[in-house]
Amino acid sequence: MTHYLRHIIAIAATIASQQMSAQFAIEVVKEKTATKVKTIPVAQYSGITHIEGNTFALVDNGSMKCGFYLMDIELNAKGKVSNVQSKGFFGETTGTMDYEGIAYNPQQKTLFVSQEADHKIREMNLDGTLTGREITLPDSIGNAMTFNRSLEALCYDSESGLLWTGTESTLSLDGDATTDTNGKPSIIRLFAFDDSLKQVKWIRYQTDTPAYTKKTPKFAFGVSAITTVGKNQLLVLEREARAWTSIPTALKSKVINKVYLINVADLKDGEYAEKTKVLEFSTPLRSWANYEGMTITPRDENGECTLIMISDSENRYKKSASIFKFSLKDRFKSVKLRIHD
Repeated sequence: MTHYLRHIIAIAATIASQQMSAQFAIEVVKEKTATKVKTIPVAQYSGITHIEGNTFALVDNGSMKCGFYLMDIELNAKGKVSNVQSKGFFGETTGTMDYEGIAYNPQQKTLFVSQEADHKIREMNLDGTLTGREITLPDSIGNAMTFNRSLEALCYDSESGLLWTGTESTLSLDGDATTDTNGKPSIIRLFAFDDSLKQVKWIRYQTDTPAYTKKTPKFAFGVSAITTVGKNQLLVLEREARAWTSIPTALKSKVINKVYLINVADLKDGEYAEKTKVLEFSTPLRSWANYEGMTITPRDENGECTLIMISDSENRYKKSASIFKFSLKDRFKSVKLRIHD
């Protein structure tokens, strides 16, 4: 079944807890094709979070400053991203730290930014200044983190008061990382912090195995984003990106994207989360897009909300081959969801 039919499928997840049995279901109402956006600064967008109304914050993993972009994102009547405009960049500390994730705390009206290079999470005000609060993981965890095996995803669950972050791939503590040929899944560690920034929980999440096991010039695999859809309910984005030549849009190149629902309420430290697939789609050939961030809008009176995903265009990467020219685009994908709890 193609992803074009997935909007008529209701995906339900029933999760047992120690205290009670609860059913949490997500129905994919409408899956829209991605919108190519040229009206925003050239960047490597890797994280997004909703603030209020049409205002969102985005982080750039190639930025020379610790900070974020504020943007207006408009949806048309059919739920498709119709217009994106930047309100500017807000940040202060210089130095490239590979900023991967961003999350908004509506109670404190502050943002958190995860940094892959130094394995830290820093809190910022909406004007881009640092609050001085930050999270540094224990040395036993930080020392096990390397490039593309460090902090990636980030979200804040306002109903439980927990900030969640996750690694992109398997830490050395948990085994070998996924490669383009070994066919191994990734073992992701997800960490939760309370509002005092004290770690209160960590759990494991196992990705699917890669769809392909062939040597690939450009390869990325693992969890690139997480977002919350209700108290202790997370959506997890798994991504397998392959480019068979230096031109990502070449024949056979593909990005496979899968979104899963997990319930983290009663998991103990080190336990594995059970997952239920909500959505799967691929971006082949000229629509090649490496989705790195996602967020969700508040539910309306019908229980519906919109999942918004962004791709990393690597500064709108360009490549020429003979008479052909190729380039990656900044793409915003929206999916209308109905949540039943």
